[in-house]
Amino acid sequence: MEQSQDFKSLQESVQKSLISTIKTVNRIAAEDLSFQRTVNPSVGQLLEDRTSRILELSTHLLLTTGKACGVKAPKLEDVEDIEMNWRGVVDVVDSSLEKADTALDEYTGLVKRKEPPLPDTANKPKKPKSTNKVIRNANMTKPQLLFERKPDNFAPAPWKPMLTSKPNAKLSLEESLKVVLNEAGTPQYQHPYEHEIVRMSYPKRVFKESEPIMYQPVETTAATFVDTYEGVLEMLEELKGAKEIAIDLEHHDFRSYVGLVSLMQISTREKDWIVDTLQPWRHKLEVLNQVFTDPNIIKVFHGAYMDMVWLQRDLGLYVNGLFDTFFACEQLHYPAKSLAYLLSKFVDFDADKQYQLADWRIRPLPEEMMYYARSDTHYLLYIYDRVRNELVAASDRGDVDKDYIGRAVEKSKEQSLSRYEHPGYDEETGEGSRGWYGYIFKNSHLALDSEQFAVFRALWKWRDDTARKEDESTNYVLSTRDITEIARINPPDAKALHSLLPLNASLARPRFNEIWEQIKGTKAKGGLSLLHFFTSMAPDSVRKNGMPIAARQTANYLAICRSALNGILQRDQPKPGRSLFRSLGRDSYDKARLKKTFNTIQPPKRSKSLSQQILWRVQLAMLRLKRLTKSLR
Repeated sequence: MEQSQDFKSLQESVQKSLISTIKTVNRIAAEDLSFQRTVNPSVGQLLEDRTSRILELSTHLLLTTGKACGVKAPKLEDVEDIEMNWRGVVDVVDSSLEKADTALDEYTGLVKRKEPPLPDTANKPKKPKSTNKVIRNANMTKPQLLFERKPDNFAPAPWKPMLTSKPNAKLSLEESLKVVLNEAGTPQYQHPYEHEIVRMSYPKRVFKESEPIMYQPVETTAATFVDTYEGVLEMLEELKGAKEIAIDLEHHDFRSYVGLVSLMQISTREKDWIVDTLQPWRHKLEVLNQVFTDPNIIKVFHGAYMDMVWLQRDLGLYVNGLFDTFFACEQLHYPAKSLAYLLSKFVDFDADKQYQLADWRIRPLPEEMMYYARSDTHYLLYIYDRVRNELVAASDRGDVDKDYIGRAVEKSKEQSLSRYEHPGYDEETGEGSRGWYGYIFKNSHLALDSEQFAVFRALWKWRDDTARKEDESTNYVLSTRDITEIARINPPDAKALHSLLPLNASLARPRFNEIWEQIKGTKAKGGLSLLHFFTSMAPDSVRKNGMPIAARQTANYLAICRSALNGILQRDQPKPGRSLFRSLGRDSYDKARLKKTFNTIQPPKRSKSLSQQILWRVQLAMLRLKRLTKSLR
């Protein structure tokens, strides 16, 4: 808890300092500074000194941050360099925010640990020699081309569970697969095991303290690689005799539109299995539902949300009797909730990150990758014993507020009810799991006019359509950054477009004429600029905290949200209030200037003071940091 409190104190201290600075700067108009510089030489000299100091600090911060993030930072020698190198400044800040985002997710346990554990000093096995270069995106035939049941990226909604039978059923498969309307009014199939999961009761042993069972030494046991259906059936018979099993998955999502479960690790108290889930007969792994849906066998995962979805989508597998150790961490108020933290705490293992981004489709699987994969589940049942005992000891089953073990299992039960749905998006609003709305919301410095926004939307649609046809990830077809840069440049013809497509875009470059036709068609339809798109969605976007992100980049957030948005978005005459303009001595709003303020989504020009140019970005960074750290509170 001390580590968490230290971070919270630091965060509050930094935010308090930034808010104080921003409030001060926001009360200064750039034009007033220019006026004072002209009429008061002493103020002019002071401004020059402060400008130089801020420029020096900014350059130092950029260089330090860029080095930490692996991004080349621009060197700012004078104020003009800020405008000339603004894209480079944004890259450094964005990379820093993305790194913070990832670190916070790992710290809170929202993202699964992807590092292999190292053996403890007491039972230290010989670790396999590592290859000099980890293969991240192997040049190989795509396994899905050989699947007996190939993925359908254009399947009509709603997605139908791929079950052919229903072991351990209390309600028949036919009765379970009914189409219902979700909260949004969209039709979807019921979770086929919803009836059983909702009504299941965990075995009494889960709620009692017991002596933790030590894991088997790695050096005296071996993992079994399962790549035949006969091997699956042999493993299944052994799993049926277990009281608890640990499960984890390795996933690949670069050379597939929806992704591929590439490996499944399963451990009992005595044995580890590594299951090849890329075999052509992978759909037959549905037979494991005999164990996976047996409520008397506890299935231990850590951070199981995506695992639940992937198992349904690829293998037709469902879990009844889930215990997610992430929720144990949550109820015990551990300072971190990742599996790496649990391994360090209970097994005294550190993490090795070299296989974090490995391509798990590789076959045969190198020895060191087998070791890594096995590590994810080998120690998990022992960790389960330890955290479960702590939960039971701290719980008062008769007090709802203190029933920590009860909360952990209920949250695990809710997690097992997660459902897979086809990815898609609304072409008009950009909303959806594959849409652009979230991207432009996060990258609100983009000031795309109507033509640029049309190019952006056309490229996004072409990329999504092509990725579905070729069964590739959207970023393999064309990265989001490339789409953004092409839209900003707004090429005048097909030749210019071709010159902007990166050399590694092997699917996009040969089809530049096709892309250009789609761009022309989208432009011909006309459309809104990015700013007007936000304003057109004002009722929804304000409620979703969407539009204010554009307004927050300007001077006074509260004044603009309360007064300017009412005036511009609702077409009402704004009333004088505590606005920035009022604080500067203006008696009424200058609507032309207000409109100009809203259009200032790109970095301020040279007429703005250096402090405002820098703090504009700091404001946005602080707001994003605030969103990222909500989970720590």
